[in-house]
Amino acid sequence: MKIAVITTVWFPLSHADVIVTRWVKPFPTDENCGWSKPHSKIASAYIEQKPHNDIGMSFCVDKGIFLAESIADALTLGTGRLAVDGVLLIGEHGDYPDNEFGQKLYPRKRLFDAIVKVFHTTGKSVPVFNDKHFSWNFKESGEMLETATRLGFALYGGSSLPHCPNLPELKLDQQEISAAVALFHGSPEAYGYHSMEFVQALIEKRRDGEKGIRRVRSLKEHAAQDVILSGEISRDLLMQALINQGYPDDEAIIPFIMQRVEGTLVFQLEHLDGVIVSHLLLPKFVSNWAVSIGLRTKEVRACQVDPGRGSPDFFQNFAFLNARLESFFQTGVPPTSPLRTHLVTGMLEASLHALKAGGEWLETPHLTISY
Repeated sequence: MKIAVITTVWFPLSHADVIVTRWVKPFPTDENCGWSKPHSKIASAYIEQKPHNDIGMSFCVDKGIFLAESIADALTLGTGRLAVDGVLLIGEHGDYPDNEFGQKLYPRKRLFDAIVKVFHTTGKSVPVFNDKHFSWNFKESGEMLETATRLGFALYGGSSLPHCPNLPELKLDQQEISAAVALFHGSPEAYGYHSMEFVQALIEKRRDGEKGIRRVRSLKEHAAQDVILSGEISRDLLMQALINQGYPDDEAIIPFIMQRVEGTLVFQLEHLDGVIVSHLLLPKFVSNWAVSIGLRTKEVRACQVDPGRGSPDFFQNFAFLNARLESFFQTGVPPTSPLRTHLVTGMLEASLHALKAGGEWLETPHLTISY
């Protein structure tokens, strides 16, 4: 099985590196994550940007991977016909502008359209994986899904985190959920997406499934502090999430953290069934992804992502992802619904737009997505 890589950039520890490099040569301890020996071949690579710290070109030359001058060449291997069995589209990292909402304008849709053009030209198509959200733009995300459905090829995307184990293991199948509080770190967009899909992968299994998002609001710094300290966000759920991150079971922890509000951010999403999920960015206090989920029985379930044993420099969350992706390319069946990725794409976009709304709830009828 031959795989084509279409990537924006390939430098040390970029997504192209931690996905594709280990596809050719798994990192130490990857076998603990179910990724020990790939059964498919990276046949070609198209790299859009080549900064001074590029490692992709030399890696491809060293490993005998065809370095393509165009996306069409990467998919046809210069033969004029589709010559690969799957496409890894990695539109993450690189020198691209931000818009007024803090969204990085990665050209995922443009790269995807170039791939689809080859499908049209050759009259054949293969499964495509799109790293993380389909696009920064929800409308484009929908167009990509519609195109894949119309042409009959499998399109899959999303975060690596839902493929990782949880500590402790959390099963919510057929449970009735009342609310959730999630903690994350890093960029509001890049890591906010991870937080939203990590939680969505858990709560989509609730008794009535997913029906979509009714409204969202976003608060920052002092406005976020007020909502947290007022108890509008459940103290019990927040405390359990902090305990899961290693903090002591001490109510004084929350006001202590809230005295240091610089960079604090809250994304709140109300689902159509009334479940409200609050994602809290607490700079300097959180270094992983964690969630605390309240059930209607008043029971609380909490966990954090377990990215795998071994050095964090191995980014083993991508070993878990690669194992799933290889199966996807072999079967043409996405391991989870692409509608999740589409919905979370819209959840993130709406939440970033809501930062401009001064803490008001924004209705989101376009996010009425069931799966």
